[in-house]
Amino acid sequence: MQIIPYVLYVVILAAVINGLISVSPRDWAFLPGSAANPAPARIDKSKQPWPFATTATLLVTGIFTALQFPFSGVLETLRRNPQAFASGEWWRIVTPLLVHSDGWPQIVFNFAAIAVFGVVAECIFGHWRWLLLYLVGGIAGEIAGYAWEPLGAGASVGLFGLVGGLLAWQLLSLATPRARIAAIVGLAAAVALLVVRDIHGCATLTGACLMALLLWQVWARRGVSSRPVSSRQ
Repeated sequence: MQIIPYVLYVVILAAVINGLISVSPRDWAFLPGSAANPAPARIDKSKQPWPFATTATLLVTGIFTALQFPFSGVLETLRRNPQAFASGEWWRIVTPLLVHSDGWPQIVFNFAAIAVFGVVAECIFGHWRWLLLYLVGGIAGEIAGYAWEPLGAGASVGLFGLVGGLLAWQLLSLATPRARIAAIVGLAAAVALLVVRDIHGCATLTGACLMALLLWQVWARRGVSSRPVSSRQ
């Protein structure tokens, strides 16, 4: 039974990769062409700003994670703890994102995945949308964690908030059938994670809903259709 969440993690991440490679990286724009504006925005990689949100998040998380080894109190002070949270330690709704309770495999995976998917997400969404997806998705995952995994910690829920945003963007904005099918598969896997009471399902679906809202807001402001137009397959 415990292998099921890991299989679903792989399905979700593979769905993001599958959707991304369905088009050229030059077409990884937040808003490709729409019915009102059929010319998709194209990304000039030479003009892309440094991924400050990804870099800063990895740096801050790395500092706190490193400190938990010589100073065990760091992990105990920042991880999820229902009794401490109920007694007024409100910061524990956010600080579990900064430390890791499951050792080196968790640390290596989270940092590598954030470095890869985080840079891609920031390239597409920009700094502030990146932070919004990471923090809102992460906090949603931590809230679920207090119900399902009350003593854990780790940055992976923030990562899956970003991944959920990427899946929703693929479904709603990236104009290829392959990207949309991949997104549907990934989101279905996130729902399956909810069914098995895994906090990453909550983080993924929160990120997806938030991205849908962000896209709708931009489309409504510009007065264009949410349906992209593309002949790419």
